[in-house]
Amino acid sequence: MIYDPDLTYGLPVAMSITSGLNAIAHAVEGLYAQDRNPIASMLALEGIRALKLALPAIAANPDNATARSNALYGSWLCGTVLGMVGMALHHKICHTLGGSFDLPHAETHAVMLPHTVAYTEKAVPDLLAPVAQLFDAHTTGEALYDFSAALGAPMSLKALGLSLDDLDRAAELATTNPYWNPRPVERQAIRDLLQRAWSGSRPD
Repeated sequence: MIYDPDLTYGLPVAMSITSGLNAIAHAVEGLYAQDRNPIASMLALEGIRALKLALPAIAANPDNATARSNALYGSWLCGTVLGMVGMALHHKICHTLGGSFDLPHAETHAVMLPHTVAYTEKAVPDLLAPVAQLFDAHTTGEALYDFSAALGAPMSLKALGLSLDDLDRAAELATTNPYWNPRPVERQAIRDLLQRAWSGSRPD
């Protein structure tokens, strides 16, 4: 497989941003995966670091060759993490929203990531502390929300076209046969999480 930054210049900035956030989601979930390991965690943090640098630079100048190269490097690292360890709540919810409500893939990951991380972070703050430190933030959920907002990424499920009336069904589907997650997956808590993601409010 060839990773050539020259082939990405035609990728719209909005798609570059949401695709990068989607990649970060793989890395973040790898940090608290049930089968996590030191190598995968090292790759995950390096992937997040690279995309943290690359995405704002691409937003400022889509023709920035260094930023495009860093984005591919970070995305490859995050994709490698996805192939090494299992995913958790974030991916279960995104698969539910995409598969059952036809929401766009990368944009859904971008919207959901701060909220699913904030939910899970309460159970494993130590595992996510390096990410919060990378963003110089108090929590990783808040850091990812502010990072996405600064990039101009979509911030709510409402903006993606999900109806408020769909949230109950989405919560039911997302908590049926749930993926393993460090924090127990409880229906009402997930319904509350989806409500915040639908409105685009900052994770608490």
